[in-house]
Amino acid sequence: GAACVRDGLTSYRCNCTSGFGGEFCNETLPKCSDANIRCRNSECVETGDPSIPVYCKCYDGTRRDPRLNDTCPLSPCYERETDTPVCKNNGTCRIVNNGYVCDCTGGYAGQNCTKTLKRPLCEDVPGVCGVGICQQSLTPPYYSCNCGNYPSTFGKIITDLTKCEESGCHAQNPCQNGGTCSNKGKGAFLCQCPSRYTGVKCEKQSACFNNPCLNGGVCEAFNDTVYFCTCPAHFTGARCDIVIPDPCQSKNCGPYGECRDIHGTAVCQCSDGFHHNNEPCENPCVGKNCGPGVCTQKKNSTYEAVCACPIYRKGDSCELPNDKCREAPRCGGGYCKPNYASARGFSCVCEGGIVKVEPCPFSKSCPIKDCGTKGVCVETDGIIVPPSNKPIYYVCSCKEGYISAGSCDDVLGAQMTTAQGRCGPAGKPYPSRNPNNPFGCWCNNGTHIQEIDADGPAQYCV
Repeated sequence: GAACVRDGLTSYRCNCTSGFGGEFCNETLPKCSDANIRCRNSECVETGDPSIPVYCKCYDGTRRDPRLNDTCPLSPCYERETDTPVCKNNGTCRIVNNGYVCDCTGGYAGQNCTKTLKRPLCEDVPGVCGVGICQQSLTPPYYSCNCGNYPSTFGKIITDLTKCEESGCHAQNPCQNGGTCSNKGKGAFLCQCPSRYTGVKCEKQSACFNNPCLNGGVCEAFNDTVYFCTCPAHFTGARCDIVIPDPCQSKNCGPYGECRDIHGTAVCQCSDGFHHNNEPCENPCVGKNCGPGVCTQKKNSTYEAVCACPIYRKGDSCELPNDKCREAPRCGGGYCKPNYASARGFSCVCEGGIVKVEPCPFSKSCPIKDCGTKGVCVETDGIIVPPSNKPIYYVCSCKEGYISAGSCDDVLGAQMTTAQGRCGPAGKPYPSRNPNNPFGCWCNNGTHIQEIDADGPAQYCV
């Protein structure tokens, strides 16, 4: 069906029929229905032009060639990365503020035109609204007549509708003095009057006409003689003429809060992170001593202050030690070494440097022969005690977590009594990590004295 057209003395060209192209019209042009033609987020359009037989019509007005896998930008009118419209049942999609609105037809409604309207449809009963326009919705009342500049009429079934020109509000607005008219059937109406007027047509002055409510009270009239005043805060009485003392005038909520009058009671509403107990709003961490820790706020109703302690401390104020090795002997014939990364909090260094998670066997080759009745000789991983840089590989592991270069009986006897006196009445001896000077002090206020110095104060914790 192609036509050969002379194009000069020695050349020609082929005019192809619809759907074919190429130099000799022997190539079938792509169609939107072809499996390899996909217009994601857009509409496919066939042109019949061999140079671009199909294109994707993007919502932003641009065109893309589907043969080049050139995808349109995402469109609200299509399901993501597909060519499936979001508006079903022949609904028309409109893009509004980067979203979409479906204009539905054929008895369908809803966001995506998937819900069926009540029968009969407006178009099935022409003229039902007279000069107005019949409209339908999915919720009661299901039918309405749009009467333009006049109030609409409504009906649960289509026969309940009143034609616009027969409605009570249509001929002329019967409501006076700014009243709002509502249709109530053929020839019937209801006027919603401003507070200063009353009557069937808002034709009479109401009891609120001269606003008897004082101090910003809002007047509501029931007729031309009876009214009610809604009073603002701190006023009461029939005319809002009685002053109620403001309870917040004498309530101090501090710089972190605001006083609110709750049914006559002053209540401090605090800024986030602050609390009160019938006192001004305050920072719960003010006055909270966490020692080497950091005060944080527990996320509860009162934002309780809690201490986040370093790994070697514990207690409400980080005042207690958190060293399992110094609490008691834990490794049998091995040396206990703190390990805060483990759940147990310590590791056991056994003879030969072997690290275990359970107590070590007792060594028979330990060079310290007399650790007394309250200790055993253990091998360490090499304790460095300044100023010397020579590692100490063997110590006596004593009861109560102490280590010593000599007998544990002396450490837990006379030396303990001396250390107690040096620590003072507000503290107690605490194991150091120096076998040549086994004692430090832990004061009740959380201060940790690493080692008792012979030249130090007479009492460290006072």
